[in-house]
Amino acid sequence: MEKYCRKCRETKSLENFGRHKTTRDGLRSWCKLCVKEYNKNYNEKNKSRLQIQRLKYKLEHKEQTRRKQAALNFPPDLSVLEKFCTKCGSIKPTSSFGKSIKQKDGYSRLCKSCLQIQTSQYRAEHPEIGRRSSAKWVVGHKKEKAALAAKYNRTEAGRNYAIIAAHNRRYAGGILLTKEVISRVINISNGMCVYCGKKIIKGHLDHIIPISKGGTNAEENLVWVCAKCNLSKSNKDLEEFLFDKELINDRTISR
Repeated sequence: MEKYCRKCRETKSLENFGRHKTTRDGLRSWCKLCVKEYNKNYNEKNKSRLQIQRLKYKLEHKEQTRRKQAALNFPPDLSVLEKFCTKCGSIKPTSSFGKSIKQKDGYSRLCKSCLQIQTSQYRAEHPEIGRRSSAKWVVGHKKEKAALAAKYNRTEAGRNYAIIAAHNRRYAGGILLTKEVISRVINISNGMCVYCGKKIIKGHLDHIIPISKGGTNAEENLVWVCAKCNLSKSNKDLEEFLFDKELINDRTISR
């Protein structure tokens, strides 16, 4: 079975059309790709207005939002033992479905496996959204992130990763990092950080060109810096790091 899309004027299978109650066949007159493109263009043109509208809705419906969030903790219908997954079309036990306040029985329409596949596909198609949400989570959950990192470092996989990372740093660019090279780099610094100019209390060995971007253990690519500068630089290029550092300093001075 196929249907004609009025937007792109192409004949496609029924799977490419979303559901709609008002049409005779129960499907939209536009295909999913055309609807997606239209919604994307509309959201870009009306971005500021939609943001104000969402903020206004949140302020006016605080109590309703709180009730919805609290409803997620309600016990679902325990009399339902099995449920039909609308994605894979199989009948599975209710333990394979997550909670949902939109469904009468309290379980999601998609099973956990299908929902995980759908989420991974969406993240692969929209990597910028995943990075933005991850950065937002890190800002608000620093203690949880540190606890998860410490827990991972105690596992076998975490220890193996640390060994591999240390090995790569030791032989970056095929050049062995020796104690003699490290001592010469430390002596050149005279105990002062080359990035911030402050006295080094706890020193770190930093690669000017990061290893992840082709940096080597050549002596001219190594500097002895303070721990704060090394951790904030991470794998940034030197120009990018210094530019960000100047911006931060300007903001602190203006305050």
